[in-house]
Amino acid sequence: MMSKKGYHTIRDIAQIAGVTPGTISRALNDSPLVNKDTKERILQIAEDLGMQTEVGPMTKDDLFDADEIMFTGTAVEVVPIIRIADGSVPGNPEKEYMVGDGLPGPVTKQLRSTYLETVNGKQPRYDGWLTYVNE
Repeated sequence: MMSKKGYHTIRDIAQIAGVTPGTISRALNDSPLVNKDTKERILQIAEDLGMQTEVGPMTKDDLFDADEIMFTGTAVEVVPIIRIADGSVPGNPEKEYMVGDGLPGPVTKQLRSTYLETVNGKQPRYDGWLTYVNE
């Protein structure tokens, strides 16, 4: 079901992403349950690497047509998504889409590498993001 502006509903996106509508709702509503720092830091790293970013709602077709898709979060850090499934139309069989060529893309690889270097203390430019614990 599309919204009046042509965007899919929270339920549609949840089905595509394989999560609950509550998860999508929390993300869209900037809930404290979604780690804002991780998102902001990934966007900062992307900007520092000269990448253009855009944050906002996406249509289902935007998702299916993407060259690269990644998931970011505190526990998973940066993970490429290489395949997505659409089961959002009741009564229709689930359809699977390959993202790009089905392999992690160069943007995802570069962001993942820089993020992992950062959280392991190997990127001095982002050292202020870390809290060190004495052994």
